[in-house]
Amino acid sequence: MLSASKLWLFQEFLALNSFAQSWVLPVLPLYSEKEQIRVFTDLMKDYTVLRLRMLGR
Repeated sequence: MLSASKLWLFQEFLALNSFAQSWVLPVLPLYSEKEQIRVFTDLMKDYTVLRLRMLGR
């Protein structure tokens, strides 16, 4: 499982992202820690790109 600090950050992100909360969180425990980190990283990258586009950058 993710470390406490990474898990907290991931939960904060999920709270802001209803898609991730609905579809990712329920299946996340099925993945290894390495895969969980990859999923988290990919979602954060997607979120960052989306936010930058919304800000016009």
